[in-house]
Amino acid sequence: MFSLPRKVFNPAADGSGGNQGEEVGMRLAGWNPIGSTRFTEDDVSQRFQRTQTVWPLRPVQRGFSLVEMMVVIAIIALLGSVSMPSIRSGLSHLKLARAVDAFVNQVEFARSQAASRNRAYRLQVLKGQGVNRGRVIVTEGWGTLCNDLNFSDSGGFHPVVSVRDVDFSTEHPLVMINSIEPTGIATASESDFHGLCFKPDGRVLQINEDALGGGFPLQPAPAGYGAGEAVYRLTLIGEGNQATPSARNIVVPYNGIPRVETYVPAEES
Repeated sequence: MFSLPRKVFNPAADGSGGNQGEEVGMRLAGWNPIGSTRFTEDDVSQRFQRTQTVWPLRPVQRGFSLVEMMVVIAIIALLGSVSMPSIRSGLSHLKLARAVDAFVNQVEFARSQAASRNRAYRLQVLKGQGVNRGRVIVTEGWGTLCNDLNFSDSGGFHPVVSVRDVDFSTEHPLVMINSIEPTGIATASESDFHGLCFKPDGRVLQINEDALGGGFPLQPAPAGYGAGEAVYRLTLIGEGNQATPSARNIVVPYNGIPRVETYVPAEES
């Protein structure tokens, strides 16, 4: 704050009659020559302050230091290393669930097609081994009987059509079909006649190798399951092509409606 002298300029005191410079000085000093009104020093200071423009200060923008950035990166890396195993496990179980769904869809397709087209349908399941994960093939018969003749081309007169084929080696490489019970329904190759037979009336039978037979209920019953039930086990494959404890049992009962169960290994005695 500046200070002004309290001396009052009077243009008539020195007989000069005043001039422009003296008038400016008198105005600064607080003398109004027109109205002979005297302003005090405080009035001049307040007027001077009101004429000044007040510019707002810009906020200071502060960035991150190198140490802070390194701390954040270290925290992110730590959280990633802790959560990565659970993420991998979740993705693996998701792939197992997709493989189970593909298998169940094959069973339901054979059952529904047999009822709608009034023909027997065969479900061939090839067990996986080594790098081969197994296959699930659905074949349409030309009649309603569950025997070898119904699923043979009979010299070309009744061609057999493989309507759906799921190759686990290409479509589900991390899941293997490693168990089929009873063993009599296991299929060694695509040309093998063994498998499940879905009849138009909804029953599921084992294919009879006798050309004159009409199929028979599945036997013997797998351990822990009822008569007429087929059990297929799908196992998740881990590193080194080794089976993991994660597995699902797909049970196909006598009525052909599949169900999925979590496989629990028997305790070693």
